[in-house]
Amino acid sequence: SEAIEYAVKNFGNRNLQFITSDAECYNSGKYDLIVSFETLEHLDRRQMFLSNLCTMLRNDGMLIISTPNKAITSPMKSPQKIRNKYHKYEYTQEEIITALQEAGFREILKFGQHPYPRIFSNQLISRLLRRRFNKDILQTAEVLPYSNKTMPRYFVFAATK
Repeated sequence: SEAIEYAVKNFGNRNLQFITSDAECYNSGKYDLIVSFETLEHLDRRQMFLSNLCTMLRNDGMLIISTPNKAITSPMKSPQKIRNKYHKYEYTQEEIITALQEAGFREILKFGQHPYPRIFSNQLISRLLRRRFNKDILQTAEVLPYSNKTMPRYFVFAATK
């Protein structure tokens, strides 16, 4: 509720609505744009959440959603062993795209934040070298399209029906 009060005070206008609700169950209204940053990985009923988001979008609406990239945040861990104790699940690129498609999204544009160059095929060695020689990469929050030459720490998707 404190975040909502702050948002209303600093960003509110008549065309913008801020609400507090159970993210997994909320399914009310029709929206042009839904933004969900770093929410999905905290939920038990992730697929229900994504399906509700798709249902709530107008036909020409867009979802912008982000979630950590499991290959970076919890490499070599099973779904049950995630580094962040507050995360219920972390996605690979294929898993999140499949989840969005199963929820009803058809056009999915992929972007990423904090791009990591792929230096070596061994992820552990690659991460250690990046930390040692390229600390500035963690300072950028720019959202960019990504390719097979980079791997984002966070996936960001723009999805439509």
